[in-house]
Amino acid sequence: QAEHFASDEVVRQTFRVAKCHINGLRSRAFVVLRKLVDAEKLPVALLEQGVVPLGARYLGPAYHDDPVLQLQALWLLGRVASSGASEHMRAVVDHPGVLEQIVRHLGSGDANLSEQAVWAVGNIAGDGAPLRDRLIRVGAVPVVAAMVDDSTRGISLARNACWTLSNLCRSKPPPEIDGIKPAIPTLVRTLRHHDSEVLIDALWACSYVSEQEDGIELLVKCGAVPLVMVQLTSSNLQVVTPATRVLGNLCSSTHDHTALAMNSGLLQAMPSLLGSPKRSIQKEAAWTLSNILADDVKFVNMVLNQSQLIPTVIQLLSTGTVAYEVRKELIWCLANASETGSATERAGLIAAGATEALIEAFQSVTSRDSRVASAALEGVEVLLEAMKSSDKARFHANVDALQECAPPDDGDTAVSNRYARVLGAVMDHSGSDGDRHSGDDEDGAQPAADGDAESSDAGAWLRP
Repeated sequence: QAEHFASDEVVRQTFRVAKCHINGLRSRAFVVLRKLVDAEKLPVALLEQGVVPLGARYLGPAYHDDPVLQLQALWLLGRVASSGASEHMRAVVDHPGVLEQIVRHLGSGDANLSEQAVWAVGNIAGDGAPLRDRLIRVGAVPVVAAMVDDSTRGISLARNACWTLSNLCRSKPPPEIDGIKPAIPTLVRTLRHHDSEVLIDALWACSYVSEQEDGIELLVKCGAVPLVMVQLTSSNLQVVTPATRVLGNLCSSTHDHTALAMNSGLLQAMPSLLGSPKRSIQKEAAWTLSNILADDVKFVNMVLNQSQLIPTVIQLLSTGTVAYEVRKELIWCLANASETGSATERAGLIAAGATEALIEAFQSVTSRDSRVASAALEGVEVLLEAMKSSDKARFHANVDALQECAPPDDGDTAVSNRYARVLGAVMDHSGSDGDRHSGDDEDGAQPAADGDAESSDAGAWLRP
């Protein structure tokens, strides 16, 4: 109790000095307050005595001719806001005029003051969508974007500003695209940056922008796709991860955007992405490929013409060490290729061993994921129908293998029903060779990847 009383007394005395008009004493008082804020637990007395109004007072325009004092005030408010408790953040941002004053100091002619302001904005924006949107409304985005573009201010400011810009584009629900639109040309220009930290944050920001269709269109118009594509071959996996996410979002939007990615060299990079030592990159790559293969028969043909690609998918599926979240996306790849392809593409898939791979995959996921299991069965049925007239011995061997994969009696009813229907259909030799399968879907599953990619979550996506 004595220690608590002494701490409260120190706070009260320090506040008296901080409010005086003697610069030297006032500066020393702020040093003490900063140390108290940096303590493991923010003293309640600081808030009770009015640390936020004190900081806001000196941050205002009445003291614009004293940048050192304003820097101390901004530093103090920033530390209170980021001290770890949500009520401390709210105490700062809800104080009248504080957010506007912090944003005003982004454009300060004092380098230290503007850098402290951008750090504060980044932390506030990172708290979540509501505060991010408030910062956007008071005009933070174009000012921070200009700071990123200013190559004369040094690498420290560039890193902080790009991180802040990324946070202004982040969180769920995503920001209104008009609010972050001024940042997009800057982000695309920054994809050429020589500093890896700046580049990584710019790529993550682009990945957040690409979660919206309008955002993708703006990135495309600004020339982002070839610049992102270059980063797929980086030796730095922290660069490759968000680059893969951007292109995955591109390929999950429109046919034209998928074609743009394909024509920009995505397929050539895909084998190395699928074989990445980083699981999140493997998953993003497999999800992206599954969406490509669900889009158009021409794309299936292009994938098959990349001689390493389908064999890589099949080889990874047969590897027991591949994580399940990667395996299920690989299953979607083969299932979607089988469904989307014509007789020519199905023959190529059969020759590569896709039928056997899907039967084995079905057996491994039957009890784990009914939707993926159903997709595997659909692919098996299509390929067996294509195989029965061209290679009867292989057809019968695969039917026998499928019979060995009966779902458990207590398993998912929809999967069991579909298994029985598929097995009955192929054993009856029903259907016609080369026609795309369009059977009923008892459990409502669709033969396209759902894109459940790793997220900030990513609340948001949280960056790994």
